Amino acid sequence: MLRNNSFFIILFLLALTLFFLSQLVFKPKGSYLPEVFYLNSSDSWQIAVSRYLPDNPNGYSVIFIHSLNSNRNFYDSIAQDLRYLNFTVYTFDLRGHGESITKGVWQKIEPEDFQNMAFDLRVVIEHAQKTSPKGLILIGSSIGANLALIQGSLYDSVIGLIILSPGRTYRGISIGELPTTLSKPHMVIVSDGDTYSYETSFLFNKQNVFVVHGSSAHGENLYYNREAYQKMLSFVQQLTGE
Repeated sequence: MLRNNSFFIILFLLALTLFFLSQLVFKPKGSYLPEVFYLNSSDSWQIAVSRYLPDNPNGYSVIFIHSLNSNRNFYDSIAQDLRYLNFTVYTFDLRGHGESITKGVWQKIEPEDFQNMAFDLRVVIEHAQKTSPKGLILIGSSIGANLALIQGSLYDSVIGLIILSPGRTYRGISIGELPTTLSKPHMVIVSDGDTYSYETSFLFNKQNVFVVHGSSAHGENLYYNREAYQKMLSFVQQLTGE
């Protein structure tokens, strides 16, 4: 009886050891906890930032810019996927959202604060480019798409953009002639049932536009479309050769 008990104890300990080893070697990509820190915009808003740092950074960083009434935590899943592919990923809360509320929530901020969200994105770009020798990719949704398009055109470190549900103007943030003058690689994603964004997409070269048919999804809701999600990942990989 003692010999049998010893045998089962040894089997149990062996199984336990193999389990813990598997967690070390095959750590699930979704288990990573990003570094959280804060940056100050040029007009003194404290901006909350999460950074997903891969084990073997490939030199590129991806920055996500969320839509109105969203926050940086929405992007955890795709950030984990990109980190797994060795991209450094930054997500952040625009002023008035998430943890960037030292001066109030977005429903109560001044009208000019929407245009000044550009300062929030700029401070993240300028922080990220210091450790991204191969360049940055911006991915923005709705008002974040307009911010990405405008600010991305100004920085040489930004090598490409993905813009979901852009609009001619959101809260005073207008894209102007950029759809026809932007020379950087970019992808526009819209749904044909989201009339305002869909019609805005006509301003862009149709070769750069991916339309989700039979849907009215706007902004972050496009991430739930599997084909759109894969298009985004593929664009990032093709752009960087990673």
